[in-house]
Amino acid sequence: MITQLIHYFFNQNKTRFLVGTILCVLWGNSIIAQNQPVKYQYLTTTNFVMTKEKVIEKVIQPAIYKTVFDTVLVKPSSMELIPPLPPIYETVKELIKVSKASTKWVKRLSAFPNCCLTANPNDCQIWVLVEVPARYELIEKQVMIKRYYSQKTIAIPMEYEIIKKQILVSPPVIKTIIIPSEVISITRRFVVPENYKEKDIDAAKRNFFPD
Repeated sequence: MITQLIHYFFNQNKTRFLVGTILCVLWGNSIIAQNQPVKYQYLTTTNFVMTKEKVIEKVIQPAIYKTVFDTVLVKPSSMELIPPLPPIYETVKELIKVSKASTKWVKRLSAFPNCCLTANPNDCQIWVLVEVPARYELIEKQVMIKRYYSQKTIAIPMEYEIIKKQILVSPPVIKTIIIPSEVISITRRFVVPENYKEKDIDAAKRNFFPD
């Protein structure tokens, strides 16, 4: 068949003969290449797959306080009078009048019994005005014999107290926390022809096997 093509192009003209010769050579090489066994090779590819998406969260950071100690004035300074020594007393006895002298009428027997006309002496009682003397009592009492006075004063210092309190260091704030996405790599090996093309890779991916 190749010989017939050569004679055909040769009979037309030399230019056509040369073109036909080139086409025949190319066609023959194509037929030979198709009859040769295809060589394959391994192709390793690495793909990155996201397993977890990036997360953005808003969180409230609480306020921060600090414990401090402060000195507070409780009582100001002052001057205080020194109390004097206690006075000195002594015990004395004194006679005091409890009741004053008076008079009263009392009923008594007559001083002249012979004047009684009956045998019963009570029938001969008469009223007599008698004097009642004043009554006194002896009592004891405390009498101050010496008294002390003081003009001295002392200084009372100021009084302080240490108190504990909380002061604000930083107010509450809203913070943004970004949790990055998680990505894993998947490595695969494919069997492809030596002179592979993209379509060969797509076909090989359907029959891939990992390492």
